[in-house]
Amino acid sequence: MVPVWAAAEAGRQKRTYPSRCYPGTTCWPSNEDIAHLDKVTAGSVLQPSSQNYRDNILYANERMTKHPGLVLLALSVDDVQKGVLFARKFHLLLSVRAANALKYDYFGRLSNDGGFVIDVSGLKAVTASTVTTSNDPGSVNVQSGATWQEVYAAVEGSGRVVVGTNPSDSVLDTTVYPGISPMSRALGLVSDNLLSARVVLADGRLATVSAGGVTVDSDDAEGPYVTNDPELFYALRGGGYNFAVPVSFTFRLYFPPFQVAYVDGLYKLYVNGQFLGRDALKFVLREVQDLPTEWGGYVMVDGSPSTVDPADRGTVAVNLFHYGPWSGTGVSSITNLLNYSPSFVKDRFDVNVVDNFQQYRGAAGEKDVFDSWPNAYLANTLIGRDVFNNNTRLDEFVDFLLDVVNAPAVDSNLRCIARLLGGQIATKASMTDAVSPEFRDAVMSVTCGVTWRDSLLKESEYISLAMRGAAALRSFGKGVDPRFAQEDLEDWKSAVFSSKYSDLLETKSRWDIDNFLWNYNHIASDFRLNCRRGKCH
Repeated sequence: MVPVWAAAEAGRQKRTYPSRCYPGTTCWPSNEDIAHLDKVTAGSVLQPSSQNYRDNILYANERMTKHPGLVLLALSVDDVQKGVLFARKFHLLLSVRAANALKYDYFGRLSNDGGFVIDVSGLKAVTASTVTTSNDPGSVNVQSGATWQEVYAAVEGSGRVVVGTNPSDSVLDTTVYPGISPMSRALGLVSDNLLSARVVLADGRLATVSAGGVTVDSDDAEGPYVTNDPELFYALRGGGYNFAVPVSFTFRLYFPPFQVAYVDGLYKLYVNGQFLGRDALKFVLREVQDLPTEWGGYVMVDGSPSTVDPADRGTVAVNLFHYGPWSGTGVSSITNLLNYSPSFVKDRFDVNVVDNFQQYRGAAGEKDVFDSWPNAYLANTLIGRDVFNNNTRLDEFVDFLLDVVNAPAVDSNLRCIARLLGGQIATKASMTDAVSPEFRDAVMSVTCGVTWRDSLLKESEYISLAMRGAAALRSFGKGVDPRFAQEDLEDWKSAVFSSKYSDLLETKSRWDIDNFLWNYNHIASDFRLNCRRGKCH
């Protein structure tokens, strides 16, 4: 097997940033202007000279750390609104950052060099509205700085559940991108369950958006401006950060089942100098991609050496979640997995039945991350059923995943995480939103990455290696999950947004005509705000 994660020359995507005011230019706000913003906001404004500036810019993926000229640690909706107006007044490059972005924004999308960052992680209010009829579980209003753990704590005590992702994940990030929950195959994506949002528009006005349209707040006697155009709401559901600045969301709640179950499985890959786990990996992938819709979760292939015998490398971790009582098809659908016991390879395959979601999350943890070393480069593709229906293609895909054991250096690691799609994600394809048809049609969202610590190899060598692996990964899929889209993606319009791009661009031009809310490889980031003669593609 020829390693695909091998160093090779690879060109980086050319980056062009908007012309804005930066430190050292005459248009940069004066010390008096900055002091005034700090005075009129409940939060605080940080500059590079501030004592806690470094703690508020340093990324866990260290190579993505950027150095904004100003950081506003917002504590209220009013702070966010004033921050947006301040950025407009002084023509600053604006980024919006939510809870734990420094840890989980692997791509550096939520910060910038020399611009202005509004950190909304101080907006954490969660209000559940569960006093409803017996047939209506109600809804929950969540400010955009909250984590999912804070939401779970608020709703589950009242006998409700909400479709969310890992407890420490940002609610904002997993809504403006189509967040995949362990419950998504049963109940849809996070963004599918969004009912409405409060946002600060690009011009600084506050508005409420929903499928019924947009209501823009107004202080004048004529009252609010109202339009029945739902396109801004649709764009917020999975379309990224370029349309408005969300300050709160309202999500649909559900009555939970009285019982749930989860699977914790582990198989070895490279044992006694041989790939004994190859058949196990292929078997697991084929089984999980066809599970009933009440199943969700992921399969993680990791290349780390064994702590017992360093000559053995690599594992296949199976983390599945069953939404509903442990009976009937829930049991029978994984009979093959339960009975599968390959010699020297199977470490465990345990089924655990619990009566609440908190027990499940406490046991499952948050292992589906890329945190082995302090630098990372990730890529993604969406795998369709065609790969599993073609044995040759499936073998090629398995061989690609097996290559995670070939890390380029001792201080590095390769990992791939395949999150299950399908079920209600595919059923909701008729919904009007920003999620691509390829995402709805896929059976897995596969993210692979290399992590490393600075050593004898240069960063450029690791990135070149990662880009080679990314190209190989994408050869198996159609489209890319926007939350994990790699930083070098020349075909980002078609890969991430597909046929939705033109409609999203129309929405962008309607609500942010001067492209003030800009983000790399997002709608209109190439500065084309119209589709005349098809040039938007």
